Amino acid sequence: MDPLLIIILTLLAISSGGVTSAVIATNRRRQQGDLRGALLEKRAHTTKALSVFDVFWDLGVSDFALEIMAHQGLLFDDPGQFKAAHFQLEDLIEAHGSYGDFLEDNLESIQEFYREHRETGHRRKIATFGSHGQKLLPINPAKLPSSTVQPPEQQTALVPVDTVGRDATLVSNERTLFLDTVEPNLPTLRDSSAQVDIDVDAATRHNPQEMLKNIFDGRFRDTVQKWWSFRHLRATKSRLDDELEKFYDFYALDASKRPGFFDMLYDIPKRWDLEAERIARLRQKTAWEDMRFPEASQILMAQAEGVARELMLHSRANVDQTIERIHAAARRGDRAMAGYLLYMNRHAFFAGRAPEYGDYVQRIERQIYDVQQELRKLSRAGEL
Repeated sequence: MDPLLIIILTLLAISSGGVTSAVIATNRRRQQGDLRGALLEKRAHTTKALSVFDVFWDLGVSDFALEIMAHQGLLFDDPGQFKAAHFQLEDLIEAHGSYGDFLEDNLESIQEFYREHRETGHRRKIATFGSHGQKLLPINPAKLPSSTVQPPEQQTALVPVDTVGRDATLVSNERTLFLDTVEPNLPTLRDSSAQVDIDVDAATRHNPQEMLKNIFDGRFRDTVQKWWSFRHLRATKSRLDDELEKFYDFYALDASKRPGFFDMLYDIPKRWDLEAERIARLRQKTAWEDMRFPEASQILMAQAEGVARELMLHSRANVDQTIERIHAAARRGDRAMAGYLLYMNRHAFFAGRAPEYGDYVQRIERQIYDVQQELRKLSRAGEL
């Protein structure tokens, strides 16, 4: 045979083999993408939407959790089995009574072998600092608790009102947030009928230009009467700002005396960093070929490591930005706003190491009560 022909046939064989390999690799990546999408896709179950990954995350991200899920029919390597897995999950939830009971039953089984997975606490919670752009005080005729904090299920989130010179709420996150060590809200009251949040700074702000305009428009009496009606609110708000400034001064002095003052605030980012490293080590040492659903198991584990690192970065940025907002408010001369942000996160900054902060908090809460009393009076008079 002609040597040239042999060379041509050889090159054709090599090139066709390369094309075949590329097609196989492309199909494999597509299949993995489809499988990953199926594992992460949420379907409605009882009162919440869940994905297979959500179940894996809530069960503690372990090889034993994978075995339990495989045994219960919740894992699959074929995206076409997506619906069957969710039907099985729905049956399991109904059999246990609720998704929480389903998790608890499986976590008790995991606890027998992996006790440390329970010691990390509820996995769908991540601590975050509370922050608002304004000092918001909702009004309500109900009685304000003096120094007690309402349970989380009874607390209502404040809605920031856009105000010139104020920025938006610090951090938004789709995941459920918890507030065990920090509190996002002032002890507030809400008007059950109007559902109105009052920006105290905006309510007490005096605008001479607007006042003159109203006078020239023939509304002199109404303008003066409203200005007079708000005099007590301005006075009580001023006393509240004084207490907030004193609270900031206490913080500045205490922080300057402690070289590692801010280290404790980064405990949550450290926790998620350790969790990500634990998952990474588990991924390295697990014999995936021995798993019943190796493709799905590896995708779930990789996704869990990514989520842990995301939460670590989120919580670290949350701490950084909260501290910076406090200092930025003080730098621009608004020490009252700096004290307000500290008050919102007082337990995270001071609990366990500065017991005297409680005296400042009690004085602030008394002034908050006085401000809210004035807001109620103005509300009943139709001024708000």
